[in-house]
Amino acid sequence: MANSTTDNMFKSAVENTCDVKSGYCVGLKAIKNVDKSKIKAADTKKLDGSINIDSCVKNKYPNGERWDYAISYTGKVCYCEVHPAETSEVTKMLDKLTWLKGWLKDDAPSINVLPSYSLKYVWIPSGRVNILANSKEARRVACSGIFIRKILSLK
Repeated sequence: MANSTTDNMFKSAVENTCDVKSGYCVGLKAIKNVDKSKIKAADTKKLDGSINIDSCVKNKYPNGERWDYAISYTGKVCYCEVHPAETSEVTKMLDKLTWLKGWLKDDAPSINVLPSYSLKYVWIPSGRVNILANSKEARRVACSGIFIRKILSLK
């Protein structure tokens, strides 16, 4: 079982956010089955919960570049997006990050004020990574604060 204090902080923040108030899930249950193998927790007892932001807000923002998930681990929130890691997708991912930051600020302030995990924004490739390490696109991603990780390992 997750730490009750941090569990309550994340769960309360989600429940106090109109767009996602019914989206809180225990552990990693908010993660789609197709994406579950890409997210690992060293100690599942330290998971405070998760939300599928995209599914909760798709009706409100049907044309928005919505972000996928928020996960709380040891009282710290990580925002992750499972998406093709292609050079041609970098601008779309940066647009998704802009959307997420705006949504957190304007529509989810209770979640926004929670402590952040060391990897706050994580791009998890849905397949191979096709972004050259020293390319302009890789620098854009790095400068934005997004970390690309084939597997998100919460430790």
